[in-house]
Amino acid sequence: RQAAEMLDQSGRLAASKGLSSSKVIVTAAIEKYRFALKSFPESTGSMAALLAFDGRAQAAYDLLVQMKPNLSAQVLTSAAMGVLRNGYSTPRHFQMVRGWIDEALALDSKNLTLRLSLAELLAIKQDYVAAEPIYREALKTEPDNVIALNNLAWILAPRAEAATEAMNCVNHAIEIS
Repeated sequence: RQAAEMLDQSGRLAASKGLSSSKVIVTAAIEKYRFALKSFPESTGSMAALLAFDGRAQAAYDLLVQMKPNLSAQVLTSAAMGVLRNGYSTPRHFQMVRGWIDEALALDSKNLTLRLSLAELLAIKQDYVAAEPIYREALKTEPDNVIALNNLAWILAPRAEAATEAMNCVNHAIEIS
């Protein structure tokens, strides 16, 4: 697992620098992750995110579907969000991930991680009106949640009337970090 993570980081760095070796390194990382899944199913999220980074979103979703019985709802939805963040997802993928989040929230409606995943999914889909109240509610529960502060600031920033609040969120997140 550690070798996969090191190769993952190296492959992403090589890709960001435009190095031709990046594809070979990413492929090696994916193979190491595949081997690690047998003992560490929680590596599914990292492998799925790397597959998506490599432009193989469908393979990432196929992996998530295959590994779903071995993962907690929180690990599954976090992994799915990692894939969504990398792009290349279709409306069907968004619908599938939304279903997983809704299913998990039905069992644990107070789970902050799941609620933040829902808000992020909505924000990625640019449904900011639906995402904003979820972030605000999360901050009522956990006022120092850096993710909620950051993401709410991004939603508020384009609105002139909310610029001060956006800056307050950013500054508070910086203080905490």
